[in-house]
Amino acid sequence: MMRDCIRYAGITPADYWDMTYRETLITLEAAAERRLDRYEDEASFAIMKRVADNKKNLKRDDLFKRPKQGNYEKKIVTLAEKRNELDSLTAELGWLQ
Repeated sequence: MMRDCIRYAGITPADYWDMTYRETLITLEAAAERRLDRYEDEASFAIMKRVADNKKNLKRDDLFKRPKQGNYEKKIVTLAEKRNELDSLTAELGWLQ
């Protein structure tokens, strides 16, 4: 496992010995996820390149359009609504107040 952490996660042997078993597993899972994220990015770049190579009059928005910030609607919750939800959760879980 130490060899995998050094190879895939890029940590030093000293860092490995300072980690718990659970931290080691989390580190290896995170390294695997980073690798998969990189593969997804590279696949997207390959698709964009193919589209760019085969299309005339190409615009940047044809390949990628950044999502706009704040496109979601914010719900305003009153204090009474929060209290009602907390009371119902307390009752469902059987906690005493």
